[in-house]
Amino acid sequence: MSSKRRSRGSGSIRKRGQALYLRFRPPGQSSQVEQSFPRSEAESMPDYRARAEAALVALTQGLLTRTRTAPTARTLQELADSYLFSLRNEIKPRTYESYDTTIRVYILPELAGKKVSRLTAEDIRAFQHRLLDKQVAGNKRIAVSTARLAMSSLHDMVNYAMDGQDNRESWGISFDPWPRRRLRWPDDRQRPAPHTYPPYTIDETRAFIAATPEQIRPHILCAILLMLRDGELRAMRWKHLDEDNGLYFVHETQSRKHGFTSTKTPSSQAAVPVPEILLEELRAHRTRQAEMKLRKGQKWQEHGLVFTTSKGTPLIYNWYGVGPKHVIATEASVRPVSFHTLRKTGASLLESLGVSRSETQEALRHKRTTVTDGYVSVYMRQRREHIEELARTLVDVPSFPQSSLKVG
Repeated sequence: MSSKRRSRGSGSIRKRGQALYLRFRPPGQSSQVEQSFPRSEAESMPDYRARAEAALVALTQGLLTRTRTAPTARTLQELADSYLFSLRNEIKPRTYESYDTTIRVYILPELAGKKVSRLTAEDIRAFQHRLLDKQVAGNKRIAVSTARLAMSSLHDMVNYAMDGQDNRESWGISFDPWPRRRLRWPDDRQRPAPHTYPPYTIDETRAFIAATPEQIRPHILCAILLMLRDGELRAMRWKHLDEDNGLYFVHETQSRKHGFTSTKTPSSQAAVPVPEILLEELRAHRTRQAEMKLRKGQKWQEHGLVFTTSKGTPLIYNWYGVGPKHVIATEASVRPVSFHTLRKTGASLLESLGVSRSETQEALRHKRTTVTDGYVSVYMRQRREHIEELARTLVDVPSFPQSSLKVG
């Protein structure tokens, strides 16, 4: 160990191996505090020491004049809590939940006890390598896309700690520890394609609706004809239904964790046309609901919802999967599909009638056309008809070039 003698109160610098440490005595404390001073990536020792000298001078002078407080040895766990707290009122609840899950599942198990002031580029690179080796469900290694998301969240946390001089002093960060060289990612471990259900054809949809009991038929028709998301259907209220003009105004969604909240995107809040057939189904459904309300008496909980449990409360989040999904599909002799696929079915059948992609996008209330592109399926029969028509058009052209190849 070696130390450089200084004037009283100016602190000192110690060197251990290739690392430097700042030693100083905060006002009111009898003992000195030793704080590691991380070395930035590819920094020479003279530059490293010069930066440490400057940091120590600024720190000790600030402590003597009481314009600075001594950096605290706060951990990544505390940084994560502070960062998430700052986001709570800035983003939508479901977005916040995804941030919280990523940080607490992938980052904190590895780095929770690490001191923020001691975080280095080597630590970040080592964490990335451990993350890529992490085992997930099915004894498989984590998907690269998930690892990228976790590293992005860690980077956001570091940037939060460095946002302004006050934050830097509070968290004890004297330089940006993020690696200057770009992190490398393997290119052979992409996330597998998610399991999706092809939408029903028009014949399958007819069979499915015909096999649906009358108590559930309004639910299914709202999914297909109004193309509502599951949470939007569970949040449907009678006051948002305009029977005179045949419109339903989508205002909110419902989830099991956050209750009733605003829709997924601002563009999702819109008026959707309700066909007369569905209006008749909804009127019959309201009559059945009124009879149920009378039978339940004081047990009924009024929320003004269109679709409820037998007590008037919101439908459970998996009402379709645990209830009518397989029963109706079996009765209709069709394959069971997810509730979301019913929404896709409505969009695909709409385009099969000649509706443009932009109109389908509006019906789905998507913000971007690229999202709509992933929803709509062009059925094989239609594709074959279009290809056949193209082939006839090409072959029937008088100047169609003849092949010069000789076939044995």
